[in-house]
Amino acid sequence: MKKVFEKYPWISFEINLEKLPAQTWFVLGECVSKCRHIRQIPLLPDVRDELHRIYLCKGVHATTAIEGNTLSEQQVRQILDGSATAPESKKYLKQEVENILTACNRIAAQLHNGQAVVWTPDLLCRYNQWVLAGDIPVADGAIPGKIRSDVRGVGSYRAPAPSDVPELLAHFCRWFGSLGNPDNRLNALAFEIVRAIAAHLYIELIHPFGDGNGRTGRLVEFTILLAGGIPSPAAQLLSNHYNATRTEYYRQLDRISKTGGDLTNFFDYAIQGLHDGLQEIIDYIVVQTQLISWEHFIYDEFRKLPAKEMFKRQRDVLIAISRQQKKMTRQEIQEVTAKIYLETHKKANSQTRDLNDLVKNGWLIATEDRYSPAVDRILQRRPFSVQ
Repeated sequence: MKKVFEKYPWISFEINLEKLPAQTWFVLGECVSKCRHIRQIPLLPDVRDELHRIYLCKGVHATTAIEGNTLSEQQVRQILDGSATAPESKKYLKQEVENILTACNRIAAQLHNGQAVVWTPDLLCRYNQWVLAGDIPVADGAIPGKIRSDVRGVGSYRAPAPSDVPELLAHFCRWFGSLGNPDNRLNALAFEIVRAIAAHLYIELIHPFGDGNGRTGRLVEFTILLAGGIPSPAAQLLSNHYNATRTEYYRQLDRISKTGGDLTNFFDYAIQGLHDGLQEIIDYIVVQTQLISWEHFIYDEFRKLPAKEMFKRQRDVLIAISRQQKKMTRQEIQEVTAKIYLETHKKANSQTRDLNDLVKNGWLIATEDRYSPAVDRILQRRPFSVQ
């Protein structure tokens, strides 16, 4: 075993965070805090499901796009929703996406059912088989789910000799399985984030398969984050970050072997990307919770008005506009409120009077030919701050 390690000093199976800058520790702490907040915020079922689907789509798109898949995020969403078709020449691209979707859903279901993850070479081979399943092209000589028997690499990086891979992979699983969980629950999420990134890196450095190593490593990373209590949308963020900064991702990977296995810079790069992605999720949730508060405020205020059909209709129109979360033209408003006017047996031209009343009473803001809800009325109720 010692001889194998001497050949590849950059594959040290260590997580040394002593060189991590203080700023990165602060950012990691913020990541933990943001994950805890996301986990604890109750969402409406539709909002929760849509948040999950948005980031599942982003993660799946990212981990395939970084390997050259040219399908857009919108096309990946269509595949997720079951509405996508593909010409014969692009069916393999669709299959690549479906493989990752299936793998993520399968892993999530197993974890949800309480099935523990035991890291073994066989499990890693199974993951590789999942990502390369079906009729998709693979590198010459590569066999899905089988450890490679030839020399491989990425860019200028040359991975360990194929004869050493089984031993390195077995040791990786033993080492990774021996990493204990911290006693302090506040540190548990930080621990899972760090070891997820490290696992991904060591799989990339060993490069155990003829093809699909990147997708396999990122699937392992996703599994560790999800199993460690990271909210499901957040478990997709690192893949999304790597794809959005693809050139830097490969530069950071290449740098590890050239610095004797120092993971510090990659940790710094990955943790900052995770932090920024978590902030995007929180921003999304804040908008959704503000919308709920806004609708409650609308109902409370309109309840104070006389019980007239006109006020009920204007309330429903205001809510319909608010749910679009954008500035809207009269034509767009007419489309989303057509059912309201139909149900109240009012013609669409009643819309003009309703919009004018809602603007006059401070519920809508009219800017040129567009209307938007006056949500500042509810934002003023936030806790006092001098900022």
